[in-house]
Amino acid sequence: SDIKYELEERKKQTKSVFEQLKDEKNNEIKLENNKGFKIKMDPNTIKKFYANEKLSNTTKKAVENLPGAKLEESLDDTDLRGVNWEFPKDFPFNEKCVLSREEFFGNDDRIPGEQTLKRTEELLEKYKLKLYQINQAASQFNALESTTEEHSPLFNQSNDGTQGPTVCSQSLTAWLKREAMYEDGTLPSAVCEILSKLCEKNVICLDQKTHSYLPTPNYKNKDYFDSLDKKYTATTDQEKYNNKAAFYKNGYLKPCVLNEDGLREFGLILAKYKTGYLSQKAVSDADQSPFTLAFGSGFSYQNCPIDKSAISYAINYMNVYPQYENILKNGKRIAKELGNEYLVIVHVTAIGQGAFANPPGIHHIAFFSAAKKLELTNENSGKLNMRIIYHWPVTNTWKKKGYDKKTSSGVKETINKGFLELGIKNDDFPTDYDYKDE
Repeated sequence: SDIKYELEERKKQTKSVFEQLKDEKNNEIKLENNKGFKIKMDPNTIKKFYANEKLSNTTKKAVENLPGAKLEESLDDTDLRGVNWEFPKDFPFNEKCVLSREEFFGNDDRIPGEQTLKRTEELLEKYKLKLYQINQAASQFNALESTTEEHSPLFNQSNDGTQGPTVCSQSLTAWLKREAMYEDGTLPSAVCEILSKLCEKNVICLDQKTHSYLPTPNYKNKDYFDSLDKKYTATTDQEKYNNKAAFYKNGYLKPCVLNEDGLREFGLILAKYKTGYLSQKAVSDADQSPFTLAFGSGFSYQNCPIDKSAISYAINYMNVYPQYENILKNGKRIAKELGNEYLVIVHVTAIGQGAFANPPGIHHIAFFSAAKKLELTNENSGKLNMRIIYHWPVTNTWKKKGYDKKTSSGVKETINKGFLELGIKNDDFPTDYDYKDE
């Protein structure tokens, strides 16, 4: 209830600021159909936003130098040793670096509330530590939070109570920056190189009219498109049809539009070029503290038939694994840079689970395999000045989508079978964690 109240207050403040800006001469922000705010801005609009005298000088200064979302490459392991702490014997999390949310916070709330925040503050105060957080948000591949393949106005996105928008609501500053980049065409995508290579292979093509990537005739999933033709026949449904037909649009990527040959080509390109890592340095609206947003993106199977093939499992795994590896590498790098006065907390989420209905267990194996590769699960990992907390939401979505318990418990074997069918060595995508269905 406290968090809901805080979000509502923040939305009111956001609306108030937009009201102030919408009547400017260039009309960069305007009310559209009374349903939300249509964002039309250039990067300088953010500085206008912070011309408000009520905002602190700290925040004003921070936004002057705030970088936009950027595509970070994989980081060199040799630079990621972290910092060893001399822990007090009574420090409650001495033994290991990777903890479940329940282990760290002592509750099972989906969104940590006031007790969680209080406990963290007490921990920092008692041991004279400063806090730096890296928060992974379930997002699109372009670091936005639209609810469909169509771009949603920012105010509509902030009304979405799911995990990604909730995490992103920590910093309206950062969110506005991404929206400005979207509007002027400079916002990157974590799969930009993959899309380019698929176009070169003629698996997909860019449709200028709908601003989307569509499968070419030889790689279309005929059954899927037959179902679309039956469902969307009226002219009024054309926009919906175009959205559902897209392989990639506005950060949504749907493998289900490809046939078997298309999925195979996609898998080979994904293995070679890998999903990128989008992150953004941000400043909290609440207390002006710096933190990093990391955007995690799963393939979308919304309104799609579930593909239980081994290649499909391998493709989904190859998407989420590098995202976990990169956020953990980034955590180690930042922990090393900040030194032992800081406790660095990395919050990770279940990429692709929930509404996007990725095969269950894939995120679990990928996360722990990446943590093991980076030596974050061994007995000495508790000496690092960082803690990684994984937040796995309770969801029955995969059951509703047709996965059974037997399929779930055989995830690791199915992934490895997919690698074999693609002819890929999984050295870059290890599956070293033994997942047991619970």
